[in-house]
Amino acid sequence: MKKIKTILTTVLAFLSICRFSLLAWTGWGSGTMLSLSKAHNFMQSPVWVKEFPAAMASNNAAFSSIAATSDVKSGVSFQMGAFSCTRYIKENTASTAAISLGYKKSAFGLHYSYSGFSLYNEQQAGFSYGQNFGKHWNFGFGASYVSDSKIEGLKGDKLLNISVSAICKVSSSWKIYSLAEIPVTLFSQQKKILLQRYYFKVGVGYNVLENLSVGIDITKDLRYKLQGAAGISYLLAEHFLIYASTEIYPFVHTIGVGYLSKRWNIEWYGSYQTPLGFTSSVGVGWKFCK
Repeated sequence: MKKIKTILTTVLAFLSICRFSLLAWTGWGSGTMLSLSKAHNFMQSPVWVKEFPAAMASNNAAFSSIAATSDVKSGVSFQMGAFSCTRYIKENTASTAAISLGYKKSAFGLHYSYSGFSLYNEQQAGFSYGQNFGKHWNFGFGASYVSDSKIEGLKGDKLLNISVSAICKVSSSWKIYSLAEIPVTLFSQQKKILLQRYYFKVGVGYNVLENLSVGIDITKDLRYKLQGAAGISYLLAEHFLIYASTEIYPFVHTIGVGYLSKRWNIEWYGSYQTPLGFTSSVGVGWKFCK
């Protein structure tokens, strides 16, 4: 029993640090907005639906453009995906499944996430909406209901996590993006201190060449110091994606590879953070446009 309590204490402490940042794919969790590269314009990631709905609208606009050039002008797209992320503690594995439906300049998404293990876990279910305005602006809104499991007679916390995001396409090469995540406590038995993540991000992405992109951003969690990240991605032979990023405060180094096609996207990434260790994630996405 003492060993179980020790494990619970460790996991709870770790989850309090990583809440809402457990899930990562295509570089999102490492802080770098690599998905703003041309290569990633056609990548499907459940995290787009969950954390950055403005990218959903941007992605749907790209699909609509493809449809128009293919004499298919309905502007309807459907995407679904799933991924699993294994972090430093094996009991802290997280998985997400998501779907999105786009029509012309709008996109809607649903997602479900589960992280933890039988003694302690967190579940999250929510929706997202993205809207494209003209050639330059994309806006997104998301809301997720987050619930913690019951532990030793204590009722778990209940939260509503709200995200607002925006992308400005300054030119064909430059993009500016921003994200804010605000948790609203619905129920908690903990003391009223700043335990949840109030999260703000701003950054820029630049296409150096047609298939080579770089990104840099600044992130502020009100609980911690200012964070920064930079990354690079390269699309090889139109199908194979290679990317890497480095984040500071804390120092996290990430490298990933992916395969892109008209219907399927498959991606794997691995990262290392001192002194916690390695994180890895694998995901698959399927998309359809008509």
